[in-house]
Amino acid sequence: MGKKCILSLGVARNLLSRGCRLIDVDSSTARQGKLVFIFIADDHFNRTLAEISHKGAHADATTETERRNRPNKPTLYQHSKEVHHSDR
Repeated sequence: MGKKCILSLGVARNLLSRGCRLIDVDSSTARQGKLVFIFIADDHFNRTLAEISHKGAHADATTETERRNRPNKPTLYQHSKEVHHSDR
């Protein structure tokens, strides 16, 4: 049995709720401020992750990468700043 790192909190919660075994939670070395969820990668984990991945591809078209790459909506502060500058 090996180990598998999961970066998504939603996926980690889903795996936990389906009985996968969490070894540790650590801070990411590649992405500051993010957590890494470390699971035991046994047969149950691999089947469950495959189910989640397959279901997610059809049920939720918005992936983590798509969310990161789409343009941000302006916040109220940004919007008020733009309005303020256009009044000058």
